[in-house]
Amino acid sequence: MLTAAKAGTEFGYALLLPLVDRIPVLYLVQEMTARLGVVTGRGYAELLRERYGFGWAAVAVISMAAIDLLRRLPVAAWTLVLTRGGRKPGFDHAAAP
Repeated sequence: MLTAAKAGTEFGYALLLPLVDRIPVLYLVQEMTARLGVVTGRGYAELLRERYGFGWAAVAVISMAAIDLLRRLPVAAWTLVLTRGGRKPGFDHAAAP
């Protein structure tokens, strides 16, 4: 949430058109992946490994994991700062007047 707010303050509406432009492509990829899973009964990485080999499946899985991790790190860092920043360990909120 904080990352989106910061991007909004820095770029304003400049990112709106590229975002709207990519929504159909993102929807199409999600739909195709879901249909592959329903029809074959197997996951996307398993199908990639079968068709293109272990190397390309590993590239796909590692890149998806890296993107997910990089997307979550700023949120985790800000959560840590906002929830524990400036407080001593063992500080009890209920005992504070």
